[in-house]
Amino acid sequence: MIMQFHSCRTAAPDPGVMPQQHEESWKAQSKRVREKLLQDSLTMFLDLGLTPREMSRVSGFPMVVIKGGLKRIKGDR
Repeated sequence: MIMQFHSCRTAAPDPGVMPQQHEESWKAQSKRVREKLLQDSLTMFLDLGLTPREMSRVSGFPMVVIKGGLKRIKGDR
């Protein structure tokens, strides 16, 4: 027998934030999280001594993303 749980409570939206503003804020935050994840992953791969091709194969990121991320990392250092 599989039990199903139904929540009667949902997160109430902030009354001061319009739905469109909330969605735009969420999208911006999501983009920052993805960029931070990419940067952290590439930094780890660099520390391991992987080549860009190996990074692409291990992570599944396309080479274009790898090369762009490496340029951003080198610009930050």
